[in-house]
Amino acid sequence: MKQVMDTLIRLQQIDNELNRYLIQRDELSDKLAQLQDLVARMEKSLEEKRGKLGEVEHWYKDQVEAIRKDSERISKLKGSLGAVTKTKEYLLRQREIETLRKAKQAKEDELKKAEEAIEDFRQTIQEEEKRQDALRRETEEEGGEGWKQIKAIETLIAEINERRGTVIPELSKPIYNKYKRISKRREGLAVVPVIDGSCSGCQRHIRPQQYNILLRGETLEHCPSCTRVVYIPADQAEAELNGEVDEFEAEN
Repeated sequence: MKQVMDTLIRLQQIDNELNRYLIQRDELSDKLAQLQDLVARMEKSLEEKRGKLGEVEHWYKDQVEAIRKDSERISKLKGSLGAVTKTKEYLLRQREIETLRKAKQAKEDELKKAEEAIEDFRQTIQEEEKRQDALRRETEEEGGEGWKQIKAIETLIAEINERRGTVIPELSKPIYNKYKRISKRREGLAVVPVIDGSCSGCQRHIRPQQYNILLRGETLEHCPSCTRVVYIPADQAEAELNGEVDEFEAEN
């Protein structure tokens, strides 16, 4: 059973190492994905703003054309006043000219305000384009380095999995399946040492009877609380069995 326990401990150590690298890889991948998502969202936002700017510029051109037509209409009406002989018709044309003039002035005032807004909007877009370019460059640089790190980590993961594959056959299928079940339920931690008389997985105190069994190392023991496989480190077990711990405590 000691050999089985030693194999389980080695397997847990390998899995601990494996999990650390898996976490590092996933964190790097998530970070790169977040950067790429940020760039994509900025691009979408800029595209929407460019679209709105295009709509406003199109409206502006339409208004300029409308003002030009109003000016032509006013000029024609003014030019026709000399040929009008009837007072009523003359007044009607004067009124129409005045109405067109006011409408033209209102459009011109509106365009002046729009010009300022359009220029501010263009400036905002230009500033965002600069920020987007800087972020894209940063993402490309960080992404290139990040993918290199991920590739290096994946190489290590493959090596660890190879080592893991040489250890698993040393365990019987029932014991390995039990290890997997506990590991799945306990966030990858299936085998833990007893430290200061307690399970280091859940901190539950180990009863004296079970502690003595663990010292002998003749059976596979589980924590009564979290069901993890528990063991006492070999050097500690040897010292306690030889009475060294008791002698040390007596002296102190």
